[in-house]
Amino acid sequence: MFRNALAEIRQHPGRMVATLIAIAISVAFMAGTSIYLATEKNGLGGQLNRQVTASDVVISYVPPPEAEGTDPAAPAKALATTVAGVKGVKAAEPVSSTGGTLDNGETVAYLQLLVLTGPDFRWAKIDEGRWPQSATELALPHDIARKLGLSVGGTVTFNGQQKLTLVGITDDPKSLLMPLGYLAPAAATALNAYPSMVLVKTDPGSSADQVAERVKAAVPSEVRDHVVTKQAYMDDQLTQLTQGVDAIRTFLMVFAGIALVVGMIIISNTFTILITQRRRQIGLLRAVGASTGQVRRQLLAEALVTGLVGSVVGVAAGAGLAAAGAAFTGSLYWGLRFPPVELLIEVGVGVLITVLAALVPVWKTSRVKPLEALQPVLTADAVKKVSIVRAVICGVLLLIGIGFMALSLSQGVNTDTNTTQAITTVAYAVAAAAFIAVAVLAAAPLYVSWLIRGLGKLTGLTGPTARMATMNASRNPNRAAATAVALMLAMGLIVTLQVATASVRTTAINQIDQRYPVDLQVSATSPEGLSTEVQDKLGALPGVSHAAVLKGGPIATQNGNMFMVVGANSDAGQVASTLPASIPAGTALVDNSTLAQVKDEFGGDTGTFTVGGRTVTLTVQKNNAAGPMMLVVSESTLTQLMPNAKPMTTWIKLVDRDNFARTMLQLQTLPQSEGQYLSLSGGAMEAYVINRVLNVLLTIATALLGVAVLIALVGVANTLGLSVIERTRESALLRALGMHKAKLRLMLWLEAVALALVGVVVGIVAGSFFAWLGVGSIFRAAGVDAGRLDFAIDPWQTLALIAIAVVAASLASILPGRRAANAAPTQALAAD
Repeated sequence: MFRNALAEIRQHPGRMVATLIAIAISVAFMAGTSIYLATEKNGLGGQLNRQVTASDVVISYVPPPEAEGTDPAAPAKALATTVAGVKGVKAAEPVSSTGGTLDNGETVAYLQLLVLTGPDFRWAKIDEGRWPQSATELALPHDIARKLGLSVGGTVTFNGQQKLTLVGITDDPKSLLMPLGYLAPAAATALNAYPSMVLVKTDPGSSADQVAERVKAAVPSEVRDHVVTKQAYMDDQLTQLTQGVDAIRTFLMVFAGIALVVGMIIISNTFTILITQRRRQIGLLRAVGASTGQVRRQLLAEALVTGLVGSVVGVAAGAGLAAAGAAFTGSLYWGLRFPPVELLIEVGVGVLITVLAALVPVWKTSRVKPLEALQPVLTADAVKKVSIVRAVICGVLLLIGIGFMALSLSQGVNTDTNTTQAITTVAYAVAAAAFIAVAVLAAAPLYVSWLIRGLGKLTGLTGPTARMATMNASRNPNRAAATAVALMLAMGLIVTLQVATASVRTTAINQIDQRYPVDLQVSATSPEGLSTEVQDKLGALPGVSHAAVLKGGPIATQNGNMFMVVGANSDAGQVASTLPASIPAGTALVDNSTLAQVKDEFGGDTGTFTVGGRTVTLTVQKNNAAGPMMLVVSESTLTQLMPNAKPMTTWIKLVDRDNFARTMLQLQTLPQSEGQYLSLSGGAMEAYVINRVLNVLLTIATALLGVAVLIALVGVANTLGLSVIERTRESALLRALGMHKAKLRLMLWLEAVALALVGVVVGIVAGSFFAWLGVGSIFRAAGVDAGRLDFAIDPWQTLALIAIAVVAASLASILPGRRAANAAPTQALAAD
C-alpha cells in the first residue's frame, strides 16, 4: 500500500505540490505562532529585565534609609553584605538606576540609565570604546547612539543639566520598550541613581530555589516576601507590565485554530480537485479488479505521506517566519525558542488534518462505480441527490454553530478571572466559528452559481464570451464552488485577522486614553500656586496639544490627610476626554487611590473635609482625570470653597505620547529656572510603555496576517490552476469549434474574476462576523465587557486585499489558460 503510494507520488510529483504547499502553510501558521510567541515572551522578558538576566536570585525591595541625610544606598549595601554570607551565594550586589533624557541639541531620547555592576552581573559587552569610569562618562547601545548621532567621544546632556561623554558602545539589542544606558558608579549620587534591588549570583551547581530560601531566612522580615528566583521575577514583571498578554496570546491562538480549520478545508478542496483529475485513472483501477478498500487505502496512504512531509516542511517554514519576526522586534537576540511538545502536536495535527481532509473525497470517489468514474461529470440525477443531502447536512451544521455561538454569548463577562469560564467561552466561540464556516463553505455549490448569475446581471456582463463564462460557472457548480471556496477561505481568514487586529488596536488605544486621559499634570507644592511665568512656559512646551490651568488650593480631612482641590474649567475638558460636561454641586472627582483613602477613612463615598477653617461635605466619584491626592470639583463649587483660589495645576495633553522626550526635558529644567518646586504626574509614561508593549504584541498579529495572505494566494492558485488544467479537453473542444485563443483566455479570465468577486464578498461578510465573534469572546474571557469593543476595519487595507485576491485569481487562471489555449486542439483532446 505504502509502496504504491510512494510510487504514485514519485511518478506524479506535480499533482502533490499543491497539496504539500497547502499543508506546509497551514502547519507553518501554527508552528510560527508557537515559536514566535515563545520567543517573543522570552525576548520581552529579557528586554524588560536585562539588569537581572545575569543573576540567579533577585531581591526586589530595598529598605529606605532610617533617617534623612544618611546615605540612601547604605541599606542596599548592608543587605548585599548580609546576603553575600549565605551558603551557596557567590556574589551579591545592589543595582542602582535613574531615568531621564539625553539631549544632543537636536535629538532627545528618554531612557533608563543603570549604574555599572560588577563583572558577575554584566549581561552586555563593549563593542566600541570602554566602560565608563568617571562621573561624567556613559555607555550606550548601538541603536541609541545612532539615534542621537553619537560616536565614541561625543557628548550629550542628561536631563538638561549634566554633560556626559560617550566612552563606549555596547552590544545590547534594540529595544521596543525602555532602552538602557550605563553610568559609572561614581555618577550614582550626582545623577540621583539609587538602589532599587539587590542581585544574587549562586555558586556553580547550586539550586536557585534553595538559595532563595536560605536568603529569605537571612534577610529582615520586611524583605523576605520580595526574594524570588530570577525567572519568577521576570515572569511577574512581564505579567504586571503587559496587563493582558494572556488575552493577546489567547487571541492569537484562537485565530491559529481558525486557520487550522481553514487549512483543513483548503487541503480538502485540493484533494477533491486532485482526485477528480484522477477520476478516470481510479475508474480504470476499479475496472481491472481493484476493490474499493484497496483504492481507499492507497489514496489515504498518499495523504498520510503527503501530510507528514508537508508538516515537517511547515514547521521549518514556521521557524523561519518566527525568526524573521523576532529579528524585527529584537527578541531574536535572546534566542529562538522551540516549544517541543507544541511542535510535535502540530506535526501530528498536520498529518491528522490531511488524512481527515482526504477522507470525504476519497470516500466519495472510491464508492463510484467503474463506468460512472470514467464519465467526466456526474449525471443530473446524481447532482440533484447530492444537492439535497448537502443542503440537509449544511443546515444541521449551521444550527449547531449558532447553538455554540449562543452558548459563548451566554457566558457573559468573566469578572472573577475564572480560568474554566475563560476556556469555555473561547472554546464555544471556536466551535461556533468552525461549524458555521464548514456549513457556509460546504454549501457553496448550492449558492455560488446563483451569486455568479446575479453578479453577471448586476455588472452588465454581456456578449457571447461573458455569457459563456457565466454559464460555464453555473453549469458545473461543484467545480465553480471549489474555486470560490478557496477565495472565501482566503478572504475570510484575512479579513478576520485584519478586522480583529484593527479592533484590538483601536480598543486598546481607546482604553489607554480612558485610563490615562491627562498625559501630564504639573502642580505647585506651595500655597502660592503656579507663577505666571511657569504657566506661560508650560503652555509653550514642545509637543503640547492643549494645556489647561486649574485653580485650587489645599483641603484636608478631619484626620489631617492633605489633598488638593481644583476646579474644572472649559479648558480642562479639552485635555481630559473622561471629564463630564458638568460636575454636580457637592461632588468631587478622584482617582482610584484617593477614592480608596476616602472609603477607608469615612466608610463610604462621602467625607468631611476642612478648607479655609470651614467644614464641608463632599461625595467622591471615580474619574481617571483626577491626579494623585487631588479632588476635582466644578468651578462654582470651588468658588464657594475658596473664593481666592490660586492657579495650582496645569493639565497637559501631548500631540504624540511616543515622542514626549523633549517635553519631559523642558519640564525637568523648568523648576530650577523658575525657582519653584513642582510636582509632576500623569499617565504619559505608563501609556508610552503600554503602547510599546501593544505594538510588540500586535506585530505578532501583523506577521500572522502576512502568513494568511500567503495561504490565500496559494489556495487560490491551487484551486483555480487545477480547475483550468482539468478543463483542458473542454478548452480544446471550444478551440476546435472555432473560438480564438484571445476569446478563450478572456472567457477564462472573466470566469475567474466572477468567482473571485463572489468569494471576496462572502469572505468579507464572513470574516467580519468571525472577527466580531472571536474578539468578543476573548474580551469576555479576559474580564472585559465586549460592549467596550471598538469594532474597526481598515478600508484601504481591505481594498488592497480585494485587489490582491482578484489579481491572484486572474493570474491563477490566465497562466494555465494560456497554456491550454496555445495547445493544438488535437493534442489537447488526446490528453487523459
